Amino acid sequence: MPRGQTRKVKIPPGFHEPLRALFDEVAPVAVRLGLHVFLVGGAVRDLVEGRPFSGEWDVVVFGGGDNGATVLAGQISRARGRGEPVSFPRFGTSLVCGPRSDLEFAQAHLRSNLADLSTDPLTSDAMSRDFTLNALYVEIGGPASAADGSSNAVTVLDPCGRGLKDLRAGRLRTPIPARLTFEDDPLRIFRAARLRANVFVKSGATLDIRQGYSLARLCAGQAPDRGQAAQRRSRCPVSWSWSANGATGAASQR
Repeated sequence: MPRGQTRKVKIPPGFHEPLRALFDEVAPVAVRLGLHVFLVGGAVRDLVEGRPFSGEWDVVVFGGGDNGATVLAGQISRARGRGEPVSFPRFGTSLVCGPRSDLEFAQAHLRSNLADLSTDPLTSDAMSRDFTLNALYVEIGGPASAADGSSNAVTVLDPCGRGLKDLRAGRLRTPIPARLTFEDDPLRIFRAARLRANVFVKSGATLDIRQGYSLARLCAGQAPDRGQAAQRRSRCPVSWSWSANGATGAASQR
């Protein structure tokens, strides 16, 4: 799979043991099943920023048809003595709980209604995510990762080519036009507020909404119709700057 931009990242002290345990637990099973698996989301973001390990891993699975993630999660859960995982077939996800960590496995092509955004499956998955800084990956057991999870560094993959820069800048940018991202899941606007409050509280995040429309409509889950969306394509982008007093919008002409 093409990997876009990459960066070698030193593993923070608090991540060494959990990461090695995860690789030892997941990689052999994934290889045996012929699956490609990647860490993604908050854990990778925390790893890059040197934050403490939260105890949760998000794992995206490629291969195995519609059932790769389910089969992998089942084998991991049973090996932990936990019986069957908690599955959400509609979203292609399965949750395996403790004791060391919680793992959520997701089948790449089922986790979003946005499909075929790229001919490369990893890039397509990255472009379907909420923000570029959450579209960073570490391959589990593949050539881009430490073979046994014991190295002092891992390779972080940035298929969108902007996630690492946006994370460094505290910028919340959608990988594709925001209209598509938020129509796929309007609750993502609340995730932006949570990230601003819990992750970027010191830096002051900027939410860059292109082809934007009313936050009130987004929060109400009211996506614009095709006519409204077409009109907004010709309007200027909107940049939302978050402050302690809330969000203020400023429009700038293209």
